[in-house]
Amino acid sequence: MIVDGIKEQNKNYTLFPYTQQRYADPDIYERGEGIYIYDTDGKRYMDLASQYVNVNIGFGNEEVIQAAAKQMKRLHYCKPVDGTDIRGKLCEKIITEIAPSNMKKIFLTLGGSDANDSAVRIAKAVTGKRKILSQCHSYHGATIGAANLCGDHERIHEKLEHPDYVHFVGYNSKNLEKYFEDKEKYCDFLLELLEDTILLEGVGTIAAVFFETISLGNIVVPAKRYYEGVRKLCDKYGILLIFDEVLVGFGRTGKWFACEHYGIWPDIMTFAKGVTSSYMPLGGVMVSEAVADKLERIPFRVALTGSFHPVSCAAGYAAINYMQRERVVENAEKVGAYLKKQLKEKILPSAYVEEIRGIGLLQSVLFAGEMNCRSAASAFCDLLKEKGYITWADHTAILIAPPLITTEEQIGQFVNDFRDILLKLESKAYIEKLKRYPREASYGAEAFYALSYMENMADMLRDFQNVLVLGSAKILIVKTVLALVKSEEKKYGLYLNREMYGKLDEEEKKRAVIFDGQRFDADKQSSQIWQIQKEKNYDCVLIPYGRDGQEWENIYEVTKVFGIPAFLIRKDGAIIHFNQSGQKRERE
Repeated sequence: MIVDGIKEQNKNYTLFPYTQQRYADPDIYERGEGIYIYDTDGKRYMDLASQYVNVNIGFGNEEVIQAAAKQMKRLHYCKPVDGTDIRGKLCEKIITEIAPSNMKKIFLTLGGSDANDSAVRIAKAVTGKRKILSQCHSYHGATIGAANLCGDHERIHEKLEHPDYVHFVGYNSKNLEKYFEDKEKYCDFLLELLEDTILLEGVGTIAAVFFETISLGNIVVPAKRYYEGVRKLCDKYGILLIFDEVLVGFGRTGKWFACEHYGIWPDIMTFAKGVTSSYMPLGGVMVSEAVADKLERIPFRVALTGSFHPVSCAAGYAAINYMQRERVVENAEKVGAYLKKQLKEKILPSAYVEEIRGIGLLQSVLFAGEMNCRSAASAFCDLLKEKGYITWADHTAILIAPPLITTEEQIGQFVNDFRDILLKLESKAYIEKLKRYPREASYGAEAFYALSYMENMADMLRDFQNVLVLGSAKILIVKTVLALVKSEEKKYGLYLNREMYGKLDEEEKKRAVIFDGQRFDADKQSSQIWQIQKEKNYDCVLIPYGRDGQEWENIYEVTKVFGIPAFLIRKDGAIIHFNQSGQKRERE
């Protein structure tokens, strides 16, 4: 009850990202320790994603906590036009001890998005040019400036069309490499595309080219030849090179910064996430000595009230000290190599795994075959959670990016559990069911792909032979439920509107009856229902449905006319059984 109250309070008064608010269903956690996070029931989960790939040194680090608390008591805030000792100490440590050798100065922000926004403004200021180039299939943040940099599908949804942001096909375009004999030819092709883009847009208009050094979206690790070519193009045309290291900076790849793997130094570099391990919000923009020199002679107009926040600076300074003393980056390199080796030896041989991608403690498992589906990948994450691991699926890839303090022993246990789940899913019965599913991405259908859900549906249908499916949800959800019915070799029929009928295959159309209008209405359709039941003699009704409330109750009024058991199939995997008298019970 306490958990339900917390969840409802969150849903009632806060907005959740990446979802329609009516569908928000947050998990509730209450504490963390090391690489683990605990829910309100006390269940422990290994955090395979370091939350948003940001809790690099894990939870509950007393060294960082005490440093932040001490600074808060001493001086919790100072306006950014003035200075503090902790501001100077942190930036000096980053520049002189861990940053690329060409870096000179830092502007501190509160996160990655405003760091990338600030980098764009700096680039435009020092070059006097207006256009910024960034890759397709990239992500750079959530503010309006950073969102324009993004080259992912979110641009389409939000209609971001600023003419100064130009997107080009780069190394992130994961589907192109297969057309080339080797990486050298692939790199040369991509570099030609980039140069063509520069010339077409106009050399005199382009301030900078912006890259995620390694992208989270598909964890493609670019070849060294590619970044060497990019650096040459930028130098040739007088364009700044900016690396976004928000995700991969501060040890994630086994180096302090991912650009060290290439020996390529950018003119500007952004960071966030790992600098404090998110004990306090902090991000930043590093600029090279050449850029810093130009800023000596022009006004610097970028400002944030939270810039150089003293408490965040204290957390960052303590976090870096801890990472240096405990050799956390070296651990990420060693354990990351062990993780990659284990994944290749124990997971890659599965027929349902296409590829292992990544570097350091940033890895992903890409599914193949029937598992190569967004909903199946999400369902796999649910199975991992049952075993005590939390992460997420990006399209058809499972992210594996635990805190940088993770040990080889912990990785070994995880990989064995991952393999056990795969072996279970490789059962013939499960795969045969998956083969029947619609292959389109079906938002909200993840629960249907879980083995436990399939078993529950099979158990529910055991006593019935002739099933009617109502077209009361998105067509992909309806067809997913229908796939389960077919896999149990039941006779079936469909009752839906004309629009949904047009999306059926020819066999399904033969078994379908169309009702007039868009919505079910018991009064209008009772005579048609009576005739259907007289002819077909169905023995149960399935109501696939993705929403709660009065609308499904209206649909149930239609099913009562059939006078047979009805089952509401919810998107979260719950099945609600209504018997002929209208009583309901929820199946576990």
